[in-house]
Amino acid sequence: MGTLWMGVCQVIAAEITSLRRHPSDRTPGFPIRDEAQLTAAIQTVMATMAFFAANCPIINFQLNQVQETYAAI
Repeated sequence: MGTLWMGVCQVIAAEITSLRRHPSDRTPGFPIRDEAQLTAAIQTVMATMAFFAANCPIINFQLNQVQETYAAI
């Protein structure tokens, strides 16, 4: 599960970065991207990972990677 959560966070982080670089870009047919919603989503996934990280060293490592990625955006 940690690998999936890490991948989800990487996609969300990339979307936040893209949104910041090109705030006026909008793909027709897709909902308006909201940075606050994306930030809330990544924080929710990190909180879920943190719950399991206490008992799983692999998820703890993956959470640390996600936190570094999140801090860099």
